[in-house]
Amino acid sequence: MTFDEFKDRVFSVAKKKGFDHCQLHLDNTHEFEVMVCDGKVDRYKDARHLKIHFKGLKGDKAGFAVTEIMDEDSAGMLVEEAYENLKVVESPDKEFLHDGSGKYEDLKLYTGDFERLTGAEKIELAKKMEKVAKGYDSRIVKVPMNVVGHFGVTERIVNTLGLDVSFSNEGGYAYCSLLASEGDNPKEGFKAVVVKKPEELDVEEVARFAAEEGIKKIGARSLPSGKYTLLIRRNAFAQILGWFSVMFSAERVQKKLSPLAGKLNERIGVEKLTIIDDPHMERSFTSRPFDTDGYPTSRKRVVEKGILKTFLHNLKTAHKDGVTSTGNARGSGAGFMNIVVEPGLLSYEELIKSVEKCILIIDVAGIHAGCDPISGNYSISAEGFMVENGEITYPVEQITISGNILDMFKNISLVGNDTDLELTLNPNMLAYLPSVVVESVDVAGK
Repeated sequence: MTFDEFKDRVFSVAKKKGFDHCQLHLDNTHEFEVMVCDGKVDRYKDARHLKIHFKGLKGDKAGFAVTEIMDEDSAGMLVEEAYENLKVVESPDKEFLHDGSGKYEDLKLYTGDFERLTGAEKIELAKKMEKVAKGYDSRIVKVPMNVVGHFGVTERIVNTLGLDVSFSNEGGYAYCSLLASEGDNPKEGFKAVVVKKPEELDVEEVARFAAEEGIKKIGARSLPSGKYTLLIRRNAFAQILGWFSVMFSAERVQKKLSPLAGKLNERIGVEKLTIIDDPHMERSFTSRPFDTDGYPTSRKRVVEKGILKTFLHNLKTAHKDGVTSTGNARGSGAGFMNIVVEPGLLSYEELIKSVEKCILIIDVAGIHAGCDPISGNYSISAEGFMVENGEITYPVEQITISGNILDMFKNISLVGNDTDLELTLNPNMLAYLPSVVVESVDVAGK
C-alpha cells in the first residue's frame, strides 16, 4: 500500500469515527554508522525507520497514535487508538491543525550523495582515519573509536484542511577518539565534524586534529579554585548552549520551567550576543522548510544584541500567548532547528592572543546532570589549557566550571569569527557558532 492509499483509507475511517479533521505525518529515516577499531569493523548500523503519526481533532481536543505499518488493518487500528486516547485527554489547551497557508522555502537539502557511497567505501574511510591517527605519533597508544556515519530523512505532512508538504534532507559526520600517553595516565584526543557532502569529509584531518590534541594534553594538571576568564572553544560552547536552548521554548516558559519567563524584550546578554534560529541553512542536516505542525519555518533573531526578542512557538503555544507560530514545533514541544550565534571580528588565534590570562576550555562533561535549564544553573567538569600572556602554556584537567547561563551571556567580552557547524547533545539540532570569551567564571580545582 502506498502512503497516498494509506492516507485516503485513514482519513475515510477517521471521518466515520467522528473526527472533525485529521493529519498524518510520515517520518522516514535512514541511519548509517560504522566504527572501526584495530583495523576491523567493531560496529555497523544500516537502519531504516518508518513512522506515521496520526493526529485527529474532535472539537478542541486531539487524539494521537503512531504506526510503522501501512496496510488496511493498521489504518483502522491507528484511528481507533487515537480515538481511545482522545477520551482520556485532560489538557485544557486547544489543539490545532495548519491549513497550509504561508510561504514555504524551496530548500535544496538532498542530493543522495551519501546514499550512493557503498558500505565498503565508508568502512575504508573509517580505517583510513584510524591509520592516520595511529601513525601520527608514537605516543598515540590506542585509537578505539573511528566512526563514519550519515543520516537521511524524508518527511511528509498531509491533513484534511488542505496541507500537503514534504522535504528530504541528509548529511554526514565523522569522529575520532584516541588515547595519548608518555607512560602515565592516558589522555583523550577527540575531534568530530559535520558535513553536507561526502567530499567534505576529510577523515585524515579529523585524525590529525584528535592526535595532536591528545598529545598536547599529556601532563595536564588542575588549578587552584577561584574566578577565571574562560575562552570557551566553539565545540564546548555548542554543548553548553545546545543543552540550555530548551529554555527558549514557549511551552517551557508558559509552564514556568525556564529562567526566561517574564523576560521578553528585556536584556539577557551583552550587546555582542545575537542568537538566531536558522532552519534554512543548507549545510545542516537538521534544516527543514516546515516544522512538525506543518507550519512554514523562518530565520529569526531570538536574541538580538543581547535583547530577548521572541520565544519559540508551535501552533498551540502561539494561541495561548495570542501570537503567530514561529514555526518551531518539535514533536509535542518547540525548539531550535539550527542554533546560530552571530560571529564577532576576531579569529580563534586572535582570541587567544587578546586575553592576558584565561583558561581555554576545549571540552566539557556532565552536561546532562550538571546543567539545569529550569534555573539556568550549571556545574560541569571541563578540560583545556592555561593561556598566559596570549600564549598556551600547559594543559589543564580536573576542574569544574559553575554559574548561571544568563550570567554567562552577560559576561561575554569577546566573540570570535571562527564559526562552523558543531554537534550538540540534541540529535535534531546542530549549532553554527564561534568561540567566546567569558569573564569571571567560578572554577573549582585543587
